Order: sequence, then structure tokens, then C-alpha cells
Amino acid sequence: MINIITKKSLKNHSRLSASSYAESIGQYNFDLQASTGFKKFGIQTNFQRNFFQGFSTDETSRAKTWKPRTQYLADLNFSYFLKNGTLRFNNSFFDEKTTDKGVSTINSFEGTATDQYYLTRRIGSGLFYDKKLNNKWSLNVIATYQNYRRIRRSVFIDLTTLDEHLVNDADVQDTNYFNLYMSRGILTNRTAHKKLNYQLGYEVNIDEVTGSKIQNGYASIGDYGLFGSAELKVNKQLVVRPAVRYIYNTQFAAPIIPSLNIKFDLNTNWAMRASYARGFRAPSLKELHLAFVDPNHNLHGNENLKAETGHNFQLAFTRIAKIYKNYTLTIEPMLFYNKINNMIDLVRLNATTVAAQYNNIANFENAGFNLNTSVASNTVTMQVGYAFSAKQNSIMAQSNTNTYFYTNEFRANTSYTFTKNETSLSLFYKYNGAMQNYQYNLVDNTIILGNIADFSLLDFTVNKYFLKRKVNVTFGSKN
Repeated sequence: MINIITKKSLKNHSRLSASSYAESIGQYNFDLQASTGFKKFGIQTNFQRNFFQGFSTDETSRAKTWKPRTQYLADLNFSYFLKNGTLRFNNSFFDEKTTDKGVSTINSFEGTATDQYYLTRRIGSGLFYDKKLNNKWSLNVIATYQNYRRIRRSVFIDLTTLDEHLVNDADVQDTNYFNLYMSRGILTNRTAHKKLNYQLGYEVNIDEVTGSKIQNGYASIGDYGLFGSAELKVNKQLVVRPAVRYIYNTQFAAPIIPSLNIKFDLNTNWAMRASYARGFRAPSLKELHLAFVDPNHNLHGNENLKAETGHNFQLAFTRIAKIYKNYTLTIEPMLFYNKINNMIDLVRLNATTVAAQYNNIANFENAGFNLNTSVASNTVTMQVGYAFSAKQNSIMAQSNTNTYFYTNEFRANTSYTFTKNETSLSLFYKYNGAMQNYQYNLVDNTIILGNIADFSLLDFTVNKYFLKRKVNVTFGSKN
């Protein structure tokens, strides 16, 4: 991996940067960023191209196991700086083409193949308003729109002339359009010396889909919410944050959603945090209706899904202390427990293919323990973490073996900075333990035991600045 960034600082606070990224498997990315500011205005823009040439262990095959893919991304931001606030307008663009080259058929007279193109385009716009009204009140409002289009196109190609024409079969041609409208507003009353601060707000999400594979060609779902939260400083050690949310969903009944967070400083070095939250999630339109079939996916929606509800508990401790000269030690153990009713997950349609459908797998539970530790100074950072979790769902409970599956995770990373020559070395390691899971086979009403073997990741990078930090070079290896 090579990453080169150049920066240019002008009198009007302009900035220009470029970066490139390459991997030996045929991944080549390029990114260009620019920004400038003048008086009360600011402009930021970004352009990125990601290219993957495809990969297969059989180099002679036209078809690739990992499919070729080209992506274009662009962002444009306008900012207007108000007195004690900001008004920002954002536009984003994403375009992707994935190519599934079919196996060629060649004889003495011709060479042909059937290829499939998967074309994804996402265009979004957003308006962001942030204003401090006075010493007590502040207002934050967001309004966004996003359009998502996905096309599946199958073509018959003549390999001698490279001429293409669409396959005359409606089952292998498909187009879907998604529109997402979102708005959220938060009014905050906060003063540093007050014992009680609070927030009031609203949130609206409207999702629409149009497509040939959707029943009646169109579907929509709306989610409207009102919420409020407070922060009560009982004393110097204890802070209590209750919150509540009311939701109206156009298709699913939603309960009142309460939550409670407590922070208690045991002493100058130790702090405790405890929280409870009730949860609700309505199925998305993609989970309800979308048929997502491409070379890497075969996923199907389910119009009979139920909404998820659940409960979450967390208990965490934090210790921060100086241990030697300018070294700081941080220890963060945490316990958690989640219970979800009518959890939505992918269920295999049969045991011989990768086709899967979204279904409610009844009840799901998981509990676990996380431990993060770090030692840091101005030049050295060392972090070590461990996570253990156990999970169960109703399908697993029907099996004759253990009703819980356990997973372990270990991670460690370290970095060292040479301040004189502005060079840093970083090493990251992560071990993911083996994972097992039961899934329900809808075809023959059997329980399938699946697993993912354990694996490790190791990354190493060297970062160096040149020309008074105007040029930055990153070199390293991944996986």
C-alpha cells in the first residue's frame, strides 16, 4: 500500500490533497480533495475513483471469482458561517459498476458469452443548520434527501466483435429506485453551571421504493418520532440522563421507548457508567421488498416481517491514571446484555445454494465482556483488547446440542513516533475466534449448522512527512 498526500496552504486558507492506494490483487484507488474559505463562506470538494480488476485462482478463466468493480464518488459542500452558527449544504454522488463475466462458449465459427452488469447509483443532498440562539438555547436542524437506483442488466456478447445486446428475458433484467427523506431537529437548553439541562426534538424518516419486482410497483414506509432527554447533575460525582421517544410508524405498531444512563465517579481515577434502553426497529423497505441478486449476493425480501423490539443493558468502568513520567494508563472493562424479540436475520432457502431470505428468527439473546487497555505517551501508544460473547436464538434452542455459541476476539496495536524526523511506525493485529450459528431451512424445515473458522489480520504501516509536512507518504502491508 502506498499513500501520497500533498497539501498547499494559501493566504485564503485553501487546501489541496491527493492520495493513491494500490494492492497486489489488482486494487487501485485515487482520491483528490480541495477546500477554500473566504469571508463567511467555505467550499469543500472531494473526488474518488476505486478500481478492482477482479481476481480468480484460475487465471485462464474469463469468469472471475471476485468480480471486477469500478466506483466513482464525489462530494461538494458549501458552508455559510453565521454569528454563533453554521449553515451547510452538502451534495454527494456514488456510482458503481460490477461486471460478472460469463464463461465463454467457443467453437470453429464463433465465440460468445452472457455477461451481467450491476449498476448502482446514489445521489444525495442535505441541509444542515446549527445555531446558538443565546447563552441557554441552541438549535440543530438536518434535512436530507437520497435517491438510490440499482439496475441489473444481462447482455449477450460476441467475443469476436465485442458487440452486445440485451438478453430477451425479463427475469434477468431489473431496475429498482429508492427514495429516502429524513429530517431531524433538536432544541437544547444547556448551561455549564446548571444542575438540569434538557433536549427536545423530532425525527422523520420516509422511505419509498419503485421497481418491477415490487408488488403493485410501489411501496413506502414512514417513521415519525418525538423525543426528549434530560441531564441531571445530582452532585459532583453523580450524573443521571433519562430519555424517552414516541414513534409513529405507518406500517408497524411502536411502543414508547425509554432509556436511562447513569455516570458515577467512584474517585479521581475510577468512573462507572450504567445504562438501559428499550429498542424498536421496523423492517426497512429493502428487507421487505428488495431482491438483491448479483455475483456476490442472492438476498430476498419478505413482506411478512414483523418489527423488532428489544432491551439493552450495559455496565462499564473506566480508569485513567498517570503511571510513569508522561505515560497514561487507561483500563475500560464492560459487561453487556441484549435481548431482541422477532429479530430479523437472513435465513438460507436451502442447503445447497447461497440464496437467503429475511425472516424473523423469534428471540435472540447475547451477552458478553469487553476489556480495553492502553498505555500512551507523546511518542508511544500500546493498546490491547479482549472480547468474549455468547449468543442464542430460538432456532438454536431447538437443537439437541448447546443452546449458546461462544466467540472470542483479541486485538493489539502499537505505534511509535520519531518526532525529529516525523516518522511513525504502526502495527495492528486482530484475532477473530471461530463462530457457529444455526439457521432454519425453509425448504425442508430442518436446522442447518453453519460456522466461520477462526482467522487473524495483521497490518503494518510506515508514515513519513516531507517538505515541512506538505507531503505525506504511507507505506505498508495488509492482511
